[in-house]
Amino acid sequence: MVGATAGLPLLEDGSTLDVKNVVWCTGYHRGFPWIDLPIFQGNGEPEHEDGTVRSVPGMYFVGLHFLHSMTSASLMGVGRDAERVAKAIASRRS
Repeated sequence: MVGATAGLPLLEDGSTLDVKNVVWCTGYHRGFPWIDLPIFQGNGEPEHEDGTVRSVPGMYFVGLHFLHSMTSASLMGVGRDAERVAKAIASRRS
């Protein structure tokens, strides 16, 4: 995946995928250049509340520094934050 077009994941060959969800994993290098939404602060960090982007329903982040606490970007804390975000996603379905 190299980006998004009309809300769909864009592949290198120019084709898109008709999917409902995308999990974008960047490892230890954060990469947001493919997100073309007005959700970023002046420092390049996404605006969110505990990983939930309120201005864009369905947009979530996990693994950011201080997502919820000091350990959010570590192996010790990311699981707790992922559980919190998963509950937020599940609550949208009900």
